[in-house]
Amino acid sequence: MSLLSSLLVLIVAARLFGKIFAKYNQPELIGEILAGILLGPAVLDFIQPTAALAGISELAVFLIILSAGLEMRIGDVLGAMRGRGMILAVISFAIPFLSGVAVAQIFELDVMRTVFLGLCISITALPVAVKLMQNMNILDTRIARYAIATAVVNDVAALFVLGIVLNVPSQPSFALVASTLSEATGKLMLLAVGVLAFNWGLEYLDRRHFSAQVIPERLVKIFGSEALFGIVILFVLAFGSASELLGFHFVIGAFFGALFSTNDTFSPPGMRI
Repeated sequence: MSLLSSLLVLIVAARLFGKIFAKYNQPELIGEILAGILLGPAVLDFIQPTAALAGISELAVFLIILSAGLEMRIGDVLGAMRGRGMILAVISFAIPFLSGVAVAQIFELDVMRTVFLGLCISITALPVAVKLMQNMNILDTRIARYAIATAVVNDVAALFVLGIVLNVPSQPSFALVASTLSEATGKLMLLAVGVLAFNWGLEYLDRRHFSAQVIPERLVKIFGSEALFGIVILFVLAFGSASELLGFHFVIGAFFGALFSTNDTFSPPGMRI
């Protein structure tokens, strides 16, 4: 089946199942996921996964994250990561991870598979969580901010552990393990410092009554008002690419980039929603 035909079938089936679930007061996303499972190799094997479909799905994930980030504030998300929010994030990561480890022990799996199973269970699908809360119209609530902050922390923690596990040599020594751990920790610190430093810089400019809006405003004057969306996309892509270079998922950096795009100090009026 051609790419366009596959997309047509997937879109129609997803919307149909989504509307059926919505009719019974259930999230549309659940019906859309069910449509993909039924049409895919797991059940009917009607739609085969291809590189083209994978690329389109990556684009869809990016747009979901972009939309969510533009509807939230960086201060709200960072605030939800402090205090009780961080405790909640640790608990929500530890319980499924330890449960996965326990199941692996029952089946007598080796260490690598044990850790991998625990991470698979504990990691959070951030785009799915965002889309689910958008469908329920609760993305601007306090519980949504805690859920998003927890999902970000869980994903970063899981990728941090996975990066260490995958880079440990087959015949590890203390020096090699320490080197791997130091490298992964350094990348995590760079990601955290980069996000916090950018946020601190915007807050500093705000306290100095200096608006960084002049940068995108001048770009808009040069390239026209229709270039505003392109400026946002490039800015978010830059954050996502930096996150990916550090070994973390693209959507984590893209999400923070979208959050910064709505900062009053940085973004011109046309960029905020």
